[in-house]
Amino acid sequence: MKKFITFLLLLFFNSTTFSQYLEEARGWFEKYEYKKSAEAYSKSNEIGNLSIDDLNRLAYSYFIIGEYKKCRPIVDSLIKRDNIPPLFFYIDGELSKEEGNYLKAKESFEKYMLLDTEVNIDTKIKSCKLMPLWEPISNAVINLKEYN
Repeated sequence: MKKFITFLLLLFFNSTTFSQYLEEARGWFEKYEYKKSAEAYSKSNEIGNLSIDDLNRLAYSYFIIGEYKKCRPIVDSLIKRDNIPPLFFYIDGELSKEEGNYLKAKESFEKYMLLDTEVNIDTKIKSCKLMPLWEPISNAVINLKEYN
């Protein structure tokens, strides 16, 4: 009986903590405090499963604050779903471009363009085609005194 009561108490406290972190995360997100939002959503995700909307907010928060490695697995899971916001194809394109996977970036940007025609990202698509052709510059020295 003690184990059962202990189990119920732990379950109650976990659900209460989950709700508190979730409420806090949503509040930070609405205030555009994406770093704090990501931290609170991350804590919530450790305790329980987040809804799709909350996963969207967590991925967006990670993307905005530059936490691309944390953003990647969430975006990968989101773009496999139906009816996700087109923005996540754009984010996937940016993440792929950052990782050097220009073909995947181009494909994601093209999917984004099919779903959202308001923003033209043709230059991003063209850059993904050209970037593999660029040769890296290993020892570039810029003399700023000439420009200052």
